[in-house]
Amino acid sequence: MIAHGSRHIDINSSNCLIFASENKLVATVGLDNIVVVETPDALLVLNKEQPQEIKQLLETLKEQGLTEYL
Repeated sequence: MIAHGSRHIDINSSNCLIFASENKLVATVGLDNIVVVETPDALLVLNKEQPQEIKQLLETLKEQGLTEYL
């Protein structure tokens, strides 16, 4: 478990990566192989075993006119 930038409390999670604002508490319970990235305007939660899906996510954001989140 690696948490960066935030206060983090975890119960029984493994192999996760958490990036969040310094002023935000992130609590995780029972997660495995998950990436969590928080920015001021978006939250991404991703299974580490499916990084190829990021391309599809970016395409969907473009198709839906949500380019401000890219």
